[in-house]
Amino acid sequence: MRPPPQLLYLSHASILEVGLSLADVEAAVESAFRAKAAGEATLPSKAGFRATEGSAFFLPMAAALHAPPLAGIKWVTVGHDNLSLGLPSVTALVVLNDFETGLPTAVLEGSWITATRTAAATAVAARRLARADARRIGLIACGVQARSNFAALKGAFALEEAVLYSRRRETAERLARELASEGMRTHVATEPREAVHGMDIVVTSVPPEPGPHRFLDLDWLSPGAFVSMVDLGRSWHPGGFARLDRIVTDDRTQTAANAKATKLPYGGPFHAEIGEIVTGKAAPRETAEERIAFLHPGLALADLAVAHALRERAIQRNLGVWLPL
Repeated sequence: MRPPPQLLYLSHASILEVGLSLADVEAAVESAFRAKAAGEATLPSKAGFRATEGSAFFLPMAAALHAPPLAGIKWVTVGHDNLSLGLPSVTALVVLNDFETGLPTAVLEGSWITATRTAAATAVAARRLARADARRIGLIACGVQARSNFAALKGAFALEEAVLYSRRRETAERLARELASEGMRTHVATEPREAVHGMDIVVTSVPPEPGPHRFLDLDWLSPGAFVSMVDLGRSWHPGGFARLDRIVTDDRTQTAANAKATKLPYGGPFHAEIGEIVTGKAAPRETAEERIAFLHPGLALADLAVAHALRERAIQRNLGVWLPL
């Protein structure tokens, strides 16, 4: 007789103890992009909603990978007033299910997964779409995503200088001190243009707020620049998108639907999906002068791939808490 089914719960502390490296996360995310491009994944549409005016925003993100066979959902919430209350603005849980029986196999706190898989997606794209000789990086907003994206990009490029801009100067100064302690030359910008013009790589991770806050101009980008729009492009004026040489996303359909539902400035057309570039179906950067943007709302496939890697490593290391069903 089979033992009663159980699921593994991994808290934030347990996930940190697992010790999954950035290289491991990047490999998992790239495998998810490859699976999607190869038709070896199922990706239902996202269906975000607010229960009432002013309530938190709720976003269930479901997906299934065919190899390794697993399904699951990432349950994301955005509380627009949370930062003023001393709470994180974005929270998430990831639930993994057995592909055949449908039984849940794991529940994971999702903040680390969200930060690292997003940064890994930036790195996967940048390796193919940024110039290999990139040395200067501009960071617009200086929170969790700025830190995780910088860490991933530092592993992919010989970065030497970071220019940081935040609407709260103290957050930019704090991050600048951290990066300087790692040997980076840093400069805290007083105007956002300083962190865009002349940069080889730009990462914008402005947190969501009610109403449009478009204070960045894509015409500031220098020839050859690569920008990762972690903030879904919400901080950029819409007029400049048409003047970029290439715009890449993670999923055309979901990005277009997300832009329409949340009134983001750009939802397509796109030159390619990142999975098409990873698998060689579409070309990577072709000239040193191209200005290229990667706009990626995030694939649940990537979250599941990282969560699966965490679960497997946690079991090997006897970490987490087993819960009966």
